[in-house]
Amino acid sequence: MKSLWFKEWLCEGYTINQLSRISKKSERKIRSIIDYWLNVTPQVSYANWADVKYLVFDGSFIWKRKTSAVILLNAETNKLIHGVYDFKESSFQALINLFHELKSAGLSPRSFTVDGLPAVIRALTDVWPDMINSALFISYSATGFKVVQKLSKDFRS
Repeated sequence: MKSLWFKEWLCEGYTINQLSRISKKSERKIRSIIDYWLNVTPQVSYANWADVKYLVFDGSFIWKRKTSAVILLNAETNKLIHGVYDFKESSFQALINLFHELKSAGLSPRSFTVDGLPAVIRALTDVWPDMINSALFISYSATGFKVVQKLSKDFRS
């Protein structure tokens, strides 16, 4: 099943109605495409966790705020290195479990960029207490991400 309309819905924020008009497909068909891709578990594996030092963590509600997804980006390459669907970003215990799993896999970041959600900050500092700049709060947009990159580079010096 074609993922283009799912990507437009998820990444660009188009509504089902808008996608139906753009694609000339029925709303029912668009909804079935979205449902299909929501049930596909992404295969993201990253072998070099120890090489990643500067990360961006963010989460977003999807599907009428009924569920959410969280992602980790390598701030140096701007590449997705980990993503979790149907994750409770505000759940301290869920975050602790996720970060401990990543730490066990070899992740040892120097800094994280987060949007300021208290549970995320607390979990990060619990798992990596010596992390530099663990409390850098930047809520970024597509254009604001360049600020994140610059700040990450500044902290490496």
